[in-house]
Amino acid sequence: MTEDGEPEHGFMLFSADTWLGVAHCPLDGNAEKYHYIPSHASGISSMASSFDGQYAFTAGGHDKTVIMYTVHRKAFNRYAQENSMDMAAFYRCLPGNKRDTKWFQTLQDYFYLTQFKVQGLATQERREVGQTVPLSEVANILRARDFFPTEYEITNMTNEVKFSTFSQHGVYKDSVTMEEVIKLYINYRPAVADHSGRLADAFEVLARALGAEAEDGVDIDTATLLKALQVQGERITEGDLIEQMCYLLWKPDEYVALADDHKRGDAVHTTTRPDTESIRPAQLVESLPQAMDARSFATGFLRMPSSDGSH
Repeated sequence: MTEDGEPEHGFMLFSADTWLGVAHCPLDGNAEKYHYIPSHASGISSMASSFDGQYAFTAGGHDKTVIMYTVHRKAFNRYAQENSMDMAAFYRCLPGNKRDTKWFQTLQDYFYLTQFKVQGLATQERREVGQTVPLSEVANILRARDFFPTEYEITNMTNEVKFSTFSQHGVYKDSVTMEEVIKLYINYRPAVADHSGRLADAFEVLARALGAEAEDGVDIDTATLLKALQVQGERITEGDLIEQMCYLLWKPDEYVALADDHKRGDAVHTTTRPDTESIRPAQLVESLPQAMDARSFATGFLRMPSSDGSH
């Protein structure tokens, strides 16, 4: 508490090149929590703060100067009170810079569709629409919005949410709200998306591992590629591979026929997603080109936008 009895917020002092900044804690990606002032034109070489947090000091590089700043903590606290730090700041970081956009509406649709998926797409029971989805479904929602986090990033996201309230309440979180999904998207997505470049690099590394010549546009046999996804790097299990391929390539008639053909040799036309446990990767390979390069894998399999913006 401050001397006036008002709640006091924690702050973090930081430097970025030629700028000195103060950030409100906790750090959650809200851009309005950061305040900057220009400091040394030649860049800040080091900084420090007094033991009571009332003063900050910076040392320059070539200018050979030290500057002392007074930290007006009361002003920062007042700013934090007057600006509730709500979700409006996060909405401005989304594509379109606001909430009322088609991009946001689609994200919201995926959020509620995930609840139906968890309850069972084929169920005829009464649907329960809530305000949360299981934490394990966050990665799928983000992928649906053209952000493809690595397994390492997914682990970090999961741990961030799982332990977010443990120190206060002693329990783990296993679900997320729409607002938390938005925060994870903003904080983990790359500042500049370069899916094609990263995918091309991954294909080059994979081509070397498989003994192919690593060159631009190298083709990898589809069956070999799917096998490599199960044993190389961040491995994916056969069951997960089949499930994700069904989501990416699913056509009701084709895949129900595929599952039924495997079970009893005939096809039943329905709009219900087939039981993926009855499908093998070799059957799905028949729906893909014999070989793929990075571009065809991205646009034809992952359905990612091409470099010219088309799908």
